[in-house]
Amino acid sequence: MHSRKFKMVMIVCGIAFVLVLFLFSPFFYLDEIIISGINTVSDTEVQERLEADRTTNLLFFNTSAANRRLTENLYISDVSFTRRLPNRLYVDITERRVAAYIEHSPGTFLYIDEHGRVLEIRSFTTVPLPMVEGLNFTSFTLGEALDVADHTAFNIVTIYAQLIYRQGLDGSVT
Repeated sequence: MHSRKFKMVMIVCGIAFVLVLFLFSPFFYLDEIIISGINTVSDTEVQERLEADRTTNLLFFNTSAANRRLTENLYISDVSFTRRLPNRLYVDITERRVAAYIEHSPGTFLYIDEHGRVLEIRSFTTVPLPMVEGLNFTSFTLGEALDVADHTAFNIVTIYAQLIYRQGLDGSVT
């Protein structure tokens, strides 16, 4: 009777060992990463922030850590992952888009999204978008909405930027 129990335990342990070996096998190594939703952020940057290569096991890929690394880029607002076994990872990115510029000081522009969040500071503008003038603020933080003295005027600007985006206009309408 004890030998029968011992045999059963050995069989179960053997099956578990083979299963663990299979789960850690190259069969589940990432073979393909499909990235969608990017316009501003480069494919290379996304690949680097994923920290995944052909030896990364899809089953054990840490999507929470990858999400955190990706959303450190202020242009990325949300990321979702879909695993397709055995070795394909889909990465769907939602980007923030620049809705307007604010000239912070002569030759320095704040790029803001449709919610007034500061995405970037540059010495040039890239595409024709509204140039916001007359907003009074003393400081700003990258990644945060501007704290302005006149919230009503600022809300009007953000609503205007959202309308431009929703209508597919680029701000250069005459």
